[in-house]
Amino acid sequence: MRLFKNFSIVAVAIMATTVLNAAAKAKVYGLAIGIDQYQHFPDLEGATADARDVTRSLRQTGAQSVSMLINGKATYRAIKQGWQSMLKKARRGDTLVFAYAGHGGQEREAISGSEDDGMDETFLLGGFSTKTPKGRRERIVDNEINAWFKQAGDKGVRVIFIADSCHSGTMTRDIDERVQLSTRSAPPYGMPDDEPISTDAKTGAMLSEDDLTHVTFFAATQEHSKVAEITINGRKRGALSWAFARALQQGADRNQDGVLTRFELESYIVPKVRQVSEARQTLDIRPRSVEHDQPLLELAKMPRGNPASSNLPLRVKIVHAGNSQKLFASLQGAVPVGNGEAPDLVYDANDRSVVNGAGDQVAEGINPAFLQGVVDKWRSLPGIKEMVVAHPLSISLSPDDARHPGGQAIGFETEPVRYSHLTVINLTPDGLVKYLYPIEGDPSTWQTGEPYRLDLRSMGPFGADHLLIIASKHPLGELQAKLRSASITGLSSILDTALKGIEHQIGLKGLYTYAGEGRE
Repeated sequence: MRLFKNFSIVAVAIMATTVLNAAAKAKVYGLAIGIDQYQHFPDLEGATADARDVTRSLRQTGAQSVSMLINGKATYRAIKQGWQSMLKKARRGDTLVFAYAGHGGQEREAISGSEDDGMDETFLLGGFSTKTPKGRRERIVDNEINAWFKQAGDKGVRVIFIADSCHSGTMTRDIDERVQLSTRSAPPYGMPDDEPISTDAKTGAMLSEDDLTHVTFFAATQEHSKVAEITINGRKRGALSWAFARALQQGADRNQDGVLTRFELESYIVPKVRQVSEARQTLDIRPRSVEHDQPLLELAKMPRGNPASSNLPLRVKIVHAGNSQKLFASLQGAVPVGNGEAPDLVYDANDRSVVNGAGDQVAEGINPAFLQGVVDKWRSLPGIKEMVVAHPLSISLSPDDARHPGGQAIGFETEPVRYSHLTVINLTPDGLVKYLYPIEGDPSTWQTGEPYRLDLRSMGPFGADHLLIIASKHPLGELQAKLRSASITGLSSILDTALKGIEHQIGLKGLYTYAGEGRE
C-alpha cells in the first residue's frame, strides 16, 4: 500500500478536497469501531472504551449522526454498510469520521508489486480466522481502505480516519510484567494462496500516491513500532483515540472560534500522544504539503473543563507488603485500585520499585517512607503535561528513548527556542525538584533561534527523570527562586501561576534509567 502503507500503525488520516466549503456549513458523520473480544486472537481491554469515547465526543461536537459498532457487531459487512451509509448521506464539503480501535495484522501482499515491503496491512475483526472462508472475510485490507477513501475524495467529502492499531515491530521500552498491558498487534498469520481478492482491494491496489494527494495522515508511532494500550484515568486506552477525543472537546481549538483546523489538530495531538504515552509513541506525519489552516470540523460551543488532574488521587497497587493498609494510611493523594480499574502506580515492597500505568519502572530502591514523593510527582505530571500541550517546546533525547543503564552518556536538546530566558529543572525518580539552570556563571539570556543542549551521564536514583525546560519572553526570577527550594507537591500550580500572561514555551522529556551495565 503506497500512501497508506502504515495505516495499521496507530494513525489519524485526514482527507480534504482541493476546494472546501466553509466549515460552518459542513455536516459531520461518524462511524466508530472498537473490538476487545477476539475469537482466535488475544483479547484487548481498551478498544471499546476508545470507540465509546470518540462516539461521545463526536456527538458533543454536533455531528449529524454517529454509528458505533462494538465487538461482535463490528463485522466486515456491518462496517462496509456503515461506511457506505455515511458516504451516501455526505455532500461536498462534509466530513466523515472513520474510527477503528483493535488489532492490526500483516499478510503477504495479494497483488504482487502493490506493496513496497511485499506485505498488506489489515484491520482484524473479532471473528477473523484463517481456517474458513467466512472467518478470513472478517478483516479489512489496506487496499480496500484506499478504494473507500478514494470514493469519498471523488465526491468532495473530507474524511478523518483514526486507526488505533499496529501490525508489527518492536517497542521503545519493554513493558514491566507487573503491569499487564496488551499490544494491538495480532500474532503472524498466513492466508491461502487462492484466497479471493475483493473488487475494492483490486481497485485500491492500482491507486498511486498521485491518486491520493488529498490524503493526510498522522501515524502515532514510527514505522515498525508496536503500540501498547496504556492506563488513563484507571482504564486501558489507546493514546491516539483518547487524544483525538480530547481534541474534539475543544482542547485543540486554540482560538476558540468553533472551527478545528488541521494545524490545530496536529499541534494538539502530537504532544498529547507523546506525553500521555511517556514517549512510547512518536507521530510520523505525512505529507507536509497540505495547508495547515484548512478547516476540518465545526465544533459545538461547550464549556472547557479543567484539563489538569493534579488534584485527583492516584490509583495505587501495593504488592508483597505485609500491611498495605498501614502504608496507604501514611500516603496522601493515593487510593487502592478498585475492582475493574487499572493502576496508575504499582509499588513492589520486595525490591522497592515503582511501575507506572504505561508499564515502565519509574523508581528503584524506594523505601516506603519515601513513596509519598513518587506519588506527588506522578500527581503533578498531568497538569504539567497540559501546559506542554498548550505551549510546546520539543525536546529530543539521544541516543534514544530506550531505558539506559547507569553511566550511559545522555544528551537532551530542544528545538530552536523562540524566547531568550531559560529555566531548567529536573524532576527526579524519587520526587524531588532539582534546579539546573541558570545558576551562577550562566549567561543571563539564551540566543533565540538556537537550541538548548544538556549533556550528562545517567546516575542514581534510577527510574524516570523528567527534564522540564521553560523558554520565556521575560525573566522568571521569582519562579526560579521558588524552584530552588520547591517540593514536587503543587508544582503544576506554581508553574501555572508564574507563567500566566507570559509568552513562553515549555517542554518535558522523560529519561528512563536503571542500575546496571549494558543495554536492556
